[in-house]
Amino acid sequence: MTIAKRRIARLLLAAALSVALVFSLTLLQQGSRADAASPAAAGDLTVEFRTGDTVTSWKTYSADQLAAMPAAVSNQNYLAYDSSVSKFVVLHSDSGILISELIGGELPSGWSLEVTGKDASGNPVSRSYAYQAYANGNFYGDTTDTTAVTASGVTSNRKPILSLSTGQAPITSTADDTVVSSHDDTAYRFLIDLQSKGRSDTRSDEDYIKEENSLSRYVSDVTKISVVKPGPISKFTIYSKIGDSGEKVEVKTFTGKELSALSHNDVRAFLQYGSGAWTVHATDEYIPVGELLDAAGVVFNANDKIVPAAADGFSTTQTYEAIQSEKYFYPGTTAASTDIANPIEVGAVFALRWQGSIPLSGSTAQHIVNYMDWSAPQSTGRFYMGASEDSYLHDASAKLGGNRFPTAPVELTLIKDAPDTLADSNVAGVNAEYAATGQPIKPAVTVSYDGVTLKDGFDYTVSYGANTTAGGTITVTGKGNFAGTVTKTFKITEKVAAKAIAADAVTLEKTAYTATGQQITPAVTVKSGDVTLAPDTDYTVSYGENKLGKGTVTVKGIGNYTGDVEKTFSIAPRAVSIKSLTAGKKKLTVKWAKAKDAVQGYQIAYKQAGAKKFKTITVTGAKKVSKAIAKLKAGKKYSVKIRAYATADGKKIYSAYSKAKTSKKIKK
Repeated sequence: MTIAKRRIARLLLAAALSVALVFSLTLLQQGSRADAASPAAAGDLTVEFRTGDTVTSWKTYSADQLAAMPAAVSNQNYLAYDSSVSKFVVLHSDSGILISELIGGELPSGWSLEVTGKDASGNPVSRSYAYQAYANGNFYGDTTDTTAVTASGVTSNRKPILSLSTGQAPITSTADDTVVSSHDDTAYRFLIDLQSKGRSDTRSDEDYIKEENSLSRYVSDVTKISVVKPGPISKFTIYSKIGDSGEKVEVKTFTGKELSALSHNDVRAFLQYGSGAWTVHATDEYIPVGELLDAAGVVFNANDKIVPAAADGFSTTQTYEAIQSEKYFYPGTTAASTDIANPIEVGAVFALRWQGSIPLSGSTAQHIVNYMDWSAPQSTGRFYMGASEDSYLHDASAKLGGNRFPTAPVELTLIKDAPDTLADSNVAGVNAEYAATGQPIKPAVTVSYDGVTLKDGFDYTVSYGANTTAGGTITVTGKGNFAGTVTKTFKITEKVAAKAIAADAVTLEKTAYTATGQQITPAVTVKSGDVTLAPDTDYTVSYGENKLGKGTVTVKGIGNYTGDVEKTFSIAPRAVSIKSLTAGKKKLTVKWAKAKDAVQGYQIAYKQAGAKKFKTITVTGAKKVSKAIAKLKAGKKYSVKIRAYATADGKKIYSAYSKAKTSKKIKK
């Protein structure tokens, strides 16, 4: 690609983004902010602008306003596929408004429309459409005859419309000479179409439906059209079921953050064939499909079917073997790389970020991907698979291989032909022998298959025998993706006579503690003679409510041991500190910091500087924080310290003394 061409590409991208900005500003001027409700009366149509799940602006059109807009389409016929009856239909519009006129302009690649209304059966529906996928489709049949559809005219580059008056007629295999028998002049219908399936088309109906039915999901009785700017993937769900008609069961839902943690951050490129042309797509943030299934904990085989589906319900089905066997190449180590000397084949991937289409013309896909403009990657997600470039260019049947996966997928279902055999699994966690306890023994087991840990209740269930004496059994029964059973056996030794735990056999790590503000849990040692017993096998330990003064520990025998032993330990208050000493006339005022614990009072110790013994004064009450000591000798200095106390069983338990402070000389 020349420098001039690259500049043109950047200008086109900038122009597309400018259109989106103008559209957003237009709605902001015409409508209200998104924090206000946007009520729509019967017959009204609301157009909103949204980024991810956040509505930034909206405008509601009345039926009269829509009718007054210029009819850009008249007497136009559209070929569509009605999935509710698995048949083609012809939709004839007497008058319609171009969607681009309704929303204020064309949208950049990667943006989408979400249309809310009813499906062909009259059920409420909300469907998403990638805007660029439908903006330039080839639609079937221009005619001025309002009652018949003929195969005489095919018009290219017809845009999606909002039809204000639409008729419908069923067809069998072609749209030739079909009579439109009825019209609805009130229901708004969002119309897009397929490429023409005319006389020159040699594909079978079955092939045609497989390739194109995702482009034909029209919506009737439209009440809202949302213009959605791409946002990051918020979640993606993996399901599993047995056979096409089996029950679909959720295996795991990934958050956007979990998907990002799984992703690879180099470059992959894939050829894609659609609308009669080749294009190249590239991604620099992706998860190989096999790694995605492994992360979900799904056990899968080569012949299992993989069914990714978009939010509007469109899905496609391939076997895991097919998506892995048709491979493409690795074009470089970065988006700007031009080194293609060592391409590496890769299988199908789930792209979290992807780059829009670049036509494949006059160069190899390996070269083209290195000239992509990576400044505006899309983040709605897309599944990719492909084959080698040589295979694509020489094998026409491979063309469908590059166009099998939906954009903006929200789920993937794994369909297994038959359950896997649980007998091939590994059941761990069962010992050869257990001691009898008088109660049923129920060891917890772990079940794995081909290196993947299975889920209890999802992949299997566990049942136990009586398991009290002699021998025990554990039976693992397959469920969901697994069939069959696995049985494990073990011995149960006779229960020995229980021994009582003696009070003196229980010792605490310490018997005196200082309060911490948290529960105090001394370590416990329990012996039976010279044998140290094992916690949770021979005994359990519980701790009572710790209070200032005293805490309790209870040891309870289990297994081969019985009896309860309670031990106590003391809990002293935390130390307090002296804040100030103020010398007065034959007195000294002591101030201290309030205790952090629920104490009953304080004890002040004081002595004349140089004296040997302290005298003490008790201050009752936890809220007291000062005390004046009287009858002191003038001209002398005094040393003072303080401690808090709590009471337990009628006894005072003291904190440690604070650091002693020396006062100034007592005044006369």
